[in-house]
Amino acid sequence: MKIAFATTDKVNINSDFGSAEKFDIYEISKYGYHFLDTICVEKQPETTQYGYKNKDNILRVNKGESDTDIATVIDALNDCTIVYTTSIGAVPAAKLIKNGITPMTPELDQEKITGILDRLLIAVKGNPAPWLRKVLQRENDRTQ
Repeated sequence: MKIAFATTDKVNINSDFGSAEKFDIYEISKYGYHFLDTICVEKQPETTQYGYKNKDNILRVNKGESDTDIATVIDALNDCTIVYTTSIGAVPAAKLIKNGITPMTPELDQEKITGILDRLLIAVKGNPAPWLRKVLQRENDRTQ
């Protein structure tokens, strides 16, 4: 399963969804986890360009949180099962959920990505909490 983390430093979850400039993508399974990619979000003052490319390329969106901007970011994160941010508004959270992506916020204001991944790995290997079981089942259904 792929997990996205809103980060400015590749170490901590330290950006909210609407202002995140980077999402680091990791893949996790019961065998471990590894870094896959970074999606960069470049806020454009006024443009009609939409689209994204992976591997440290740039996702261009207009400033603000219009439906089109949110949809563009969600489209870039579409392969992810979970997205961790420091905070997220109700509209983007609902749109993520509608697209089968679970929005999450860490318990601390700034938490290490590896700390979250380590805890998720333990849960995936053992007896996951109900919310994680549901996410894992949805991921399993998605891949079949």
